[in-house]
Amino acid sequence: MPRARYSEHVPILEDESTSDSETDSLFDNEADSETDTDQYSVPAEVATDPYNYTTGHWLNRDLLQREARYVKFDFPALCKKAVDTCSGATKVIRYKKKEGGFNRVFIPYLDNGERVVARGPFRIAGPRRLVTNSEVATMTYVLDWSDDDNNSIGTEYIIMEHVPGAQLHDKWPSMSPHQHMLCVKRVAFIVTEMAKLPFPAYGSLYFANAPIDPKSKLEFAEGFCIGPHWTELPSYCSGLIDAGFSRIPKSNGSVEELPYRGSVQEHLHLLNISEKVVRKLIKAPIIQQVASPTLLHPDLHKRNIYVSEEDPSCVTAITDWQSTKEEAARKRHEKDVWTCRQTFEVVIKGYIPKLHNARAMDQTLLGPFCYCDASWRDSAAALRQELIEVSQRWTELGLPGSCPFQLKLEELAEHAKQYEDFESAQQSKMFLKRALDADSDGWVPAENWETAKQGHEIMCLPTLSSLLSAAPSHWITHLRSFSTNNQP
Repeated sequence: MPRARYSEHVPILEDESTSDSETDSLFDNEADSETDTDQYSVPAEVATDPYNYTTGHWLNRDLLQREARYVKFDFPALCKKAVDTCSGATKVIRYKKKEGGFNRVFIPYLDNGERVVARGPFRIAGPRRLVTNSEVATMTYVLDWSDDDNNSIGTEYIIMEHVPGAQLHDKWPSMSPHQHMLCVKRVAFIVTEMAKLPFPAYGSLYFANAPIDPKSKLEFAEGFCIGPHWTELPSYCSGLIDAGFSRIPKSNGSVEELPYRGSVQEHLHLLNISEKVVRKLIKAPIIQQVASPTLLHPDLHKRNIYVSEEDPSCVTAITDWQSTKEEAARKRHEKDVWTCRQTFEVVIKGYIPKLHNARAMDQTLLGPFCYCDASWRDSAAALRQELIEVSQRWTELGLPGSCPFQLKLEELAEHAKQYEDFESAQQSKMFLKRALDADSDGWVPAENWETAKQGHEIMCLPTLSSLLSAAPSHWITHLRSFSTNNQP
């Protein structure tokens, strides 16, 4: 089974920040001494700024998003570390930079003809020390790493071997339907091998010496542990609810939220109800049958799968084990897509029945689990809708007793209005996303930024005017401030 490795094509990213011609002279110094730090210096004017985010912009809160991805560290020290990991190398002659939503990757080209991959997390990736430790624990081919920013580089990092290969996302359009089917089949068998591993708890994989409270560690295999962990489904669900509570601010703040988003008090109430609903759901046999801990990749899509250049149906690597970014499927050829799906399902059904059953179960049962930990981000209307759907179909779904969540007719009517607003907002976002060729979070590549920004302004102003003319009075203030609050 291929282990996690890094190719030059980094997940989520399509374009290099600079061309090879711009970087050919980087670090190219005649000094041969490894102690000569000048060979690791980088001109300040180089476009591939190692510290700031330069790959793209966001249509929403651009400055805040880019500041969250600024990393202060010693880049020359990282380059020296890359040289030290490769026998026969004395200096970096050039490098490429790639950036995802949660990490920055450098590909140093060394003077001995070799390449390595150096990666560091942004602070928005989560607890960076744990994120780094957990990802290294899933990999082979790691040359050097540190999960403690108190090092010579000043940030957590992973240095890996460079692995030849192509991103499946790039190869997919030129592959035949038969190659698509073979590739999906091989991915399904990789998933099968992962799912067969006995995983004793809910949690993430770490090295046994990870900086985690010993009480929160559970021994897994020699040299590895799971932690922080939950050994039982009820405690795991309590963790989901606790995460939801932790994301709710203490007050609504100075900006009035749109009604469908919900107040702090409303979110607190919904989470308390969600806890009661979830605790009843997990007692149902239909949930218990598919709730065993299973080792799976968290975000398996074409940008995280690498294939052979010669035969793209052969999978060479799977990457980005800590990522949570979604990738929407594009159905260009419905028959081809159907064949790939059927191939995947046949393998999963035959080799991992528990995973097949989980994928095949009624998604209404999973709604409260999916929304309860992030209701403040997704809106009160979204979580409430999931609770309503479970409540209305409680008996039909074969659940015991009655649902703890019940609404009166007038409450259902009010929710219907708010949920309609929620869906309208989502449709508007999807329209802008497609029209401006942006990601779901409003990200656009740097080369498209000026065009996308102008298009955003042109399309948003008429939309805002029409909303103001038809909006209830309590929407007016919020809508008038929309343009200002969402600009860089």
